[in-house]
Amino acid sequence: MKKKFLAFTVIFFISSILYAEGIIEFYSTQSASSDVEMIGMTTDLYYNQLQNTNGYAIIDKRDTEYNTITKTKRGISFYAQIEESKENENLWTCTLHAIDGQSGKESYIVKNYESYYKILLDAKSSINTLLAGLSDSAPTKSTEIANPADIQNLYGTWDAENSVNKIVIMKNRKGFVVFDNGTTMNVRVSIDGSNITVRQVENNENTSHLTTWKLTQSESGNLKGTKISGDSTTAVEWTKR
Repeated sequence: MKKKFLAFTVIFFISSILYAEGIIEFYSTQSASSDVEMIGMTTDLYYNQLQNTNGYAIIDKRDTEYNTITKTKRGISFYAQIEESKENENLWTCTLHAIDGQSGKESYIVKNYESYYKILLDAKSSINTLLAGLSDSAPTKSTEIANPADIQNLYGTWDAENSVNKIVIMKNRKGFVVFDNGTTMNVRVSIDGSNITVRQVENNENTSHLTTWKLTQSESGNLKGTKISGDSTTAVEWTKR
């Protein structure tokens, strides 16, 4: 029984490669940042995002650094470079590379982020643009820096993630969350450049489980970022009513 299962698994893996539109060899992220944990999280995120991209079989080479000798000649080589600004610890420069092994053509995207969490949120669209760039006549290059936040644009009522009925932010940077079950949570807002932090006001609960939202405001006015509650981190987007 085990041999049949193993044989089926091998056949399925080979078939997924044969019938895929292309092969992507995923190489390790190149970075001099001391934040090894965050770099590792980003690498895994890009890898998982590519796995969910239709039409490609992904070869895991996360333990190998890309170079012109090891690059694939049968598909696409992918790797990321992440640089942390020495002047601003919240500024990250992320460059994604995709190299076609047959034609030698390279597509790349360079983006600047004033919030590390925006790298995580932008992964899907960046990868789609990067791969599309291999069929264009010129490499893809774009830059993006979020605009500084302003409490004048934040106060009001917001629709947020599931289980939340509404979030209200006031001009004094205080606010509250109303959940679908009727319970409420007091929060306080802090702004650092384009980085917005909405943090649960401490109470008698275990402070290790207090909820925090780390957000930035997009050009459309929506707030995008992550919700951190205990060991759980999820992507969120708020829309103003």
